[in-house]
Amino acid sequence: MDADYKKYAKAHTYITNNPGCEFILTNADPTYPAGGAFFPGSGSMSAPLRFSTKKTPTIIGKPHTHMMETILAAHNFNPERTIMIGDNLETDILFGINSNITTLLVMTGVTHEAQLSGEHKSDTVPDYIVQSMGDFAVLADKK
Repeated sequence: MDADYKKYAKAHTYITNNPGCEFILTNADPTYPAGGAFFPGSGSMSAPLRFSTKKTPTIIGKPHTHMMETILAAHNFNPERTIMIGDNLETDILFGINSNITTLLVMTGVTHEAQLSGEHKSDTVPDYIVQSMGDFAVLADKK
């Protein structure tokens, strides 16, 4: 993403000067991981517009159910026989919980052990936890 003042000013003008203009975010993630580091995510990048327009965006991605409603409308599957696998408690796992889908947290992403217990424990609790997707290979070898 190449954000600059001119692009923010243009978006600000669209949002404030057009009553029918919707302010939409794909997600509100404060950061996203890439190449072993963390960078500002959509939630952080939207802060100037949220502050300047005093408008709250509609978030259509995880963890909100808009995305699941769209998926269910396009694909025929049974949510009761589905599992949401992800590495982020507050987006992936909360998305599964909000969508009434079983959840599996993989500990190879942004979630840290401290979020599962202790002082920084999250209110979001997955149904299952694995250290990595490689754990499934170990299970398959045991059969």
